[in-house]
Amino acid sequence: MQKDIFVVKRSGEREKFTPLKITRVLKWACEGIDIDPKSISDHFEFNYTADGISTKNIHHSLIETCLDLISVDTPDYQLVAGRLLNYSLRKSVWGGINPPRLIDLIKSNTKLGHYDKTLLEKYSVRDINKINEIIDHNRDLTFTHGGIKQLIDKYLVQDRTSKEIYETPQFAYVLVAMT
Repeated sequence: MQKDIFVVKRSGEREKFTPLKITRVLKWACEGIDIDPKSISDHFEFNYTADGISTKNIHHSLIETCLDLISVDTPDYQLVAGRLLNYSLRKSVWGGINPPRLIDLIKSNTKLGHYDKTLLEKYSVRDINKINEIIDHNRDLTFTHGGIKQLIDKYLVQDRTSKEIYETPQFAYVLVAMT
């Protein structure tokens, strides 16, 4: 009889491992790219007996698998790896897959001391909400792994000690323009 395997989500919650979730994420990451998600899952090495593994580690392993598959003949794996890294970034910054409103991000990061309070003085809530309407977070999905990694490592607002990141690329771009 097979023992149930549990994973630990970012929230700390334990959940029964479901391989279908990996399949869904890979299908999403490959959408519109000439890469078959099965080619990644075929190369993906995951210890299905590792009870208590974090979903973050599983996700990192998926990214590493894509990076290992990049070649002269198959460069598009770098786009899939970029999408997977972006997905992880969004979960970390947004707490899920849906972006917060720009005003909420600015208020939160201002309170934490990461953004200057003059942003909230120079722009009205109405102005910020109007700016929020033009942000297209799907643009982040066009980055290669190297591109999104450079943004994460060098340009996005973060705590350099804990490595906690406080914004995603489209928010960073619009905030640069606002300042």
